[in-house]
Amino acid sequence: MPRKKNTYSFAFIGAYSLIHESVTVAELFKKNHDWDLVGDMVMRGNMLQKVKRATVVRELREIRKRLSTLSEQELNLLVSGDLAQTKAILLIGVAKTYLFIKDFVVEVLRNKYLSQEFMLFESDYQRFIDSKSVIHPELDELTDKSKHKIRLVMLQILTQLGLLSNKNERTITGQRLDRSVVTAIVQDDPALLRLFLYSDNDIESMKRKHK
Repeated sequence: MPRKKNTYSFAFIGAYSLIHESVTVAELFKKNHDWDLVGDMVMRGNMLQKVKRATVVRELREIRKRLSTLSEQELNLLVSGDLAQTKAILLIGVAKTYLFIKDFVVEVLRNKYLSQEFMLFESDYQRFIDSKSVIHPELDELTDKSKHKIRLVMLQILTQLGLLSNKNERTITGQRLDRSVVTAIVQDDPALLRLFLYSDNDIESMKRKHK
């Protein structure tokens, strides 16, 4: 049976943020515009610098999913931008690919940040899971081990991409995006600015400035 569009997927648990690997793959795709060719080049040249072939296959599949959600302008920034721009674009790709992560960022991190509550607690995560279990029964089908892994990996991804301070403190950190990133996001979907913890008023202002 095909997966429903709004069903949570947790395939990110085997990949993390893949910052440098994503840039490598994005550069190849920009030059060749052929995913099959890119995959062949990555595999033959071990361009992700992994020991196990299975790891390369898994990470390449994950990177392709994330990059495929990006607009051409966003992809260009991923390739040519600095580290801050790269992380911002990758956050968009991750959130577009994984509704679970997108919902957590927008509904938990953003709401706490805008309420000036900057510490993320285990109880915040558990309340999120409890509330989502009602409309996402796939959460109840997970084993305790899987639930633990999902939480750890998601929080690590959000730390690597700059929304959380570190794995110990879990301080929520807002991001100030530069003009080029804001313009790319507004032209794609202004609602994505919520991923960077902006208020609705700020987003409306940014939409007017970056049309």
